[in-house]
Amino acid sequence: MRPDPMTWAAITLRHHDMPSEEIRAILEAEDPEIVRRYLELHGERLEEKVAEQRRTLAFLERFLADAIGRRERKPETSSERSVLSHHS
Repeated sequence: MRPDPMTWAAITLRHHDMPSEEIRAILEAEDPEIVRRYLELHGERLEEKVAEQRRTLAFLERFLADAIGRRERKPETSSERSVLSHHS
């Protein structure tokens, strides 16, 4: 059995982290413009969240590349040379 359209909309919006108060306002709205504005606002929040996640990934990429570069330049100790020579 499928949920009614309003229940499905509420579930979907909640799944996409829309605040409960805004979901309630959408479901109670009698003007499609109100619905459009709330959805537009939430879409902007989602875009900001994705942009922040992309910035975090870019930072991590630079951070890890730098860490790998430092690790590759680090002089080997005698025990590391011994381990490496046994695996060659």
